[in-house]
Amino acid sequence: MWDKRLIKGIFGALVLGFLVLNYAGAAQKPLKYTVKEGDTLWTISEHFYGSPFYWYFIWEANRDKAKNPHWIFPGQELLIPPKEEVIAKTKGKLIIEKEAAKPVFHWEKQVFVPYITKRLPQVYGYVSSEVFDPEKTLYSRGDFLNLNLTDQAVQPGDFLLVYKVVEDGFEHPFDGRYLGKFVKNVAVVKVIKIKGNKALAKVMVNDESVMEGYRLTKFEMPDPIMKLNYKVPAVAGKIIALEEERVSANIGDLVIVDIGKDRGISPGDVLFAYVKPWDNKVGKLVVLKVNEDTSTCYVLREARTLEVGVDVASNAYLEMQ
Repeated sequence: MWDKRLIKGIFGALVLGFLVLNYAGAAQKPLKYTVKEGDTLWTISEHFYGSPFYWYFIWEANRDKAKNPHWIFPGQELLIPPKEEVIAKTKGKLIIEKEAAKPVFHWEKQVFVPYITKRLPQVYGYVSSEVFDPEKTLYSRGDFLNLNLTDQAVQPGDFLLVYKVVEDGFEHPFDGRYLGKFVKNVAVVKVIKIKGNKALAKVMVNDESVMEGYRLTKFEMPDPIMKLNYKVPAVAGKIIALEEERVSANIGDLVIVDIGKDRGISPGDVLFAYVKPWDNKVGKLVVLKVNEDTSTCYVLREARTLEVGVDVASNAYLEMQ
């Protein structure tokens, strides 16, 4: 009798231990959280951990999705480490407010830019003519729209970049060289569901309205520009294009210059618009996006309006004159 009780007791203890271990293991699994409008890692940390100072642990768990802790956006899915795990890592340590370095520009400023390229991004599909809402032909943030997919790699939950080709054959306005296609990135959409080659998507962020026929490619968050670089090779060129329907550019506008990767330029590099004599600087530009032989720049400062044809150069070039 005693042996049977002992066996039952041992068996019961083993079962209970197994259940407790399973429960504990399940409790340690990260949660999945979908970013909402207005969220920051600080507010998400406060919501899940009761303090904003644990934001760093959320970022650490999602570095593959958020290259910078300031760069999260609505619809993005984040992993939230278990509270017990985070508290255990900081037990006995003083949590001090830790402010992450901020990029010079918000990610949208680096993404939604016009640019000139000889090689278009890989096409994953197009915005469909089959409207989701009969009353809509233009789509913006929060709207649903239908897509025609051309690449089977697209899955529900994927983010796609919407872009349009403004001009098929852009030529240099002064020497006539063919430079490529004039392109503009306009929105980021999230794929909701897929049936065959058809998909339903939601516009998460947009710079301008999305229309039928716009192309889709994989969305990749650009590397953030953390500081401006003044040590740029000795290069010079001209402003060759402005944003659509613009005849001049001022502070906060974008311009395209005929200096690109072939000249050793990178995002974050600083160029100056100037008029002769050489030391007469009339504008300060920051490179946002670089292509084969052109770059898109943000006008950080200007002493006069900038137009196509204005000379631009690096500080190193101007110092040589």
